[in-house]
Amino acid sequence: MEAFGKKNALWQEYIKDEAILMQYESMITKENLNQILTIMYKYIKFISNKYYDTKNDSMSYIYDNLRYSLLCAGNKIRSIYWNRILDYKTIYNPNISIKDFEFVTYLVYLGRKYLIDKYKTATYKPTIQELDLTNNCLIASEYIKRVCDKYGVKSQIIKIYPGFSKNDELYNKCGYHCFNIMKYQGKRYLVDLTYSQFFYEHRNNLERIGVVDIFESDPGIFMTMDEKSKNIALKILQDGFIELDEEVLKRYLDAFTISFRNGLYYESTGDFSFETQYTFENYINFLVGNDNQVNYEGKENLGYQKRPLRNPLMSINKKI
Repeated sequence: MEAFGKKNALWQEYIKDEAILMQYESMITKENLNQILTIMYKYIKFISNKYYDTKNDSMSYIYDNLRYSLLCAGNKIRSIYWNRILDYKTIYNPNISIKDFEFVTYLVYLGRKYLIDKYKTATYKPTIQELDLTNNCLIASEYIKRVCDKYGVKSQIIKIYPGFSKNDELYNKCGYHCFNIMKYQGKRYLVDLTYSQFFYEHRNNLERIGVVDIFESDPGIFMTMDEKSKNIALKILQDGFIELDEEVLKRYLDAFTISFRNGLYYESTGDFSFETQYTFENYINFLVGNDNQVNYEGKENLGYQKRPLRNPLMSINKKI
């Protein structure tokens, strides 16, 4: 009876918390999107401890209902509002030919045309700027590889696993990202046709960090924290590629590295610099599978956060 009473009391708490989250969701507009999401994320962090079973070191199944409501709100927002955190114009010229520009520019045009053709119908003819390219990185990278092979250009598909570790499955086999590295006329290029998926406002709110069992903030927000990284991001978003050197690769991968850190990393380290100690050489080892982020930062601190913060009011802001 005592256990039943506790469960019933928790359900009553859930009903109140769910009503509050739904009320906040109903207030969202295009203009106040980030502000309301901040309130929702802070609220669910604040209440999470009452849904945490310390004896079994796990969240109550009732919490999943709240998490699902939060995710549904995100999906609703995604279908209505297309706010982005950077202002850019995706380059797409349907009149281009391989004779007009260097090969890499033509390659990106073909890749973007491929993605547009994948989604267009008799009544829906999207521009590349309008497309939400979430979960299209693998097919886009495979297409780029096929075209490179056709023209005898060396290229490879690079897959970033969460924490740079395939075996740890930090997001339950989800959350990887693919891009291409190609070599043309003695230069190396990073090609990423679906990079725009990481720059939507609703997935780049820093208060997502610390919420149990959801993706943390996307890499996009961490590419906006200094001018060099921001310019790299804009180049990739607009042109679909960037000439590759050690600094470009490090900054590009740093953003993914930071995005894999959950709230427990910040709670345990107190490191709010949103930077990494990893070098170009570290990242090469990460990408070829000889090493990974988990070895340095711990599995508990990466990917889906499995327990609430001890201090749910912890401020998630960049500190120098």
